[in-house]
Amino acid sequence: MRDRMLEVGIDAPTQEALINKMQSGVLPDSTGGAEPVDTFTINANGVNRTVEVFADGSRRWTDLENPSSALDSRGNASINARGIQSCGTSGLWRTNCKVYSSDLVSEVSFRIDWKPVSVTPAAVRNYWGKSCSNYVGGCSVDGGIRREAQSSSGPAVAYASFTANLSVYHVSGELALHVSGSSASVILA
Repeated sequence: MRDRMLEVGIDAPTQEALINKMQSGVLPDSTGGAEPVDTFTINANGVNRTVEVFADGSRRWTDLENPSSALDSRGNASINARGIQSCGTSGLWRTNCKVYSSDLVSEVSFRIDWKPVSVTPAAVRNYWGKSCSNYVGGCSVDGGIRREAQSSSGPAVAYASFTANLSVYHVSGELALHVSGSSASVILA
């Protein structure tokens, strides 16, 4: 767990306080319904990591690879555009992309193919690999594709709903990928 804390920049005194908090049976703010007190984005090695900081110093994060803004002659995103994480490409599609969110004690993820375009509708397809992991208890996940193609109703959407059992607490939420035009965003609610 200390490695995860170091990965997102939590200093040693805050690490100790968070570990003591968890050992006393209280969960970090990042695992529950608390609102973040700060949010920032770090760009490193072609990845934008959005980090939410909570009052107790705990953090939750998502990574989004920087998509290329290059468009071909038809206005479609170039095949060099990258997806969420670990994406391949096949024509205009970003394939086998891992969409995930992590906090100090858990992670939820799924895999999806998605197509960012600006002339024809953006789309998602081939949803698989939904999973969750939890260092302090069990978890369950469900999900799928809510809207296959961008339309007047909104963006193309793939999602994973999760419930994590964190000691005596139960936390639930939804991780979603929204694809609209030539951009994609990861939303955790």
